[in-house]
Amino acid sequence: MVFTNTFAKYQRGNPFRRVLNKNIPLVLLLKIIRLLNNNNAGIAKKEILLLLCWRDNNAESLYVEVKKFVKV
Repeated sequence: MVFTNTFAKYQRGNPFRRVLNKNIPLVLLLKIIRLLNNNNAGIAKKEILLLLCWRDNNAESLYVEVKKFVKV
């Protein structure tokens, strides 16, 4: 519930902050979960931190990084 609430309210386009990342974490989370579910995998709490630091909304490249993270 905490992660869901945080993702729903978190906005990158805040004019009072200078953030170089241009992603929408909730949409990116939904896309990555869909990609992981297609391969019978899931996402762990530790991997959610990657979503917050990811530069753009490219879910495919994030999927590759999550798979690398899981293998390590």
